Amino acid sequence: MYYALTKLAERGLVAAAKRVPSPRRENAQPWRVTPSGRTALAAALNDVSWATRREAPPFLTWMGLAIHAEPDARQRVVQARREVVAARLAREQATLAGIRADRGARVGVAEWMVGLTVAQCELELSWPAALERDGVLG
Repeated sequence: MYYALTKLAERGLVAAAKRVPSPRRENAQPWRVTPSGRTALAAALNDVSWATRREAPPFLTWMGLAIHAEPDARQRVVQARREVVAARLAREQATLAGIRADRGARVGVAEWMVGLTVAQCELELSWPAALERDGVLG
C-alpha cells in the first residue's frame, strides 16, 4: 500500500499528513489528498468506463474451459469456489449488519454497495446446483 501511496505522492496527488498519536498504529503515516489529487479523482470518476468495462473473472474463464477438465477436477474446483463464495457471503452479511446498526451520513450508500455484493454472492452460490442438475460437472 505504501508503494502506491509513494507513487501518488510523487505525482502530487497525495501528501503526508501530520501524524496523530495512536496506540494501535504508532508508526502509520497518515496521508491526505491534495487539490491536484481531488481534481484527478473527479476527472477519473467522470469516466463512464467505471460502469461499462467488462470484467473477466477468473472463475468464469475457468468455467468456459472446464469442459476439458476431468469430472473430479470440475467437482473439486466448483466445491472450492462454493466454499470461497460462502465465506465471502458470511463476511459481507456481517458487514451489512454492522452498517445497518450505524446511523452515519454514508450508511445508505454503504448499505447499497454491500447489499449488492451480498446479492451477487447469493446468486453465485445458486450456480453449482444448476451446474450439477444440468450435468455440466459430471
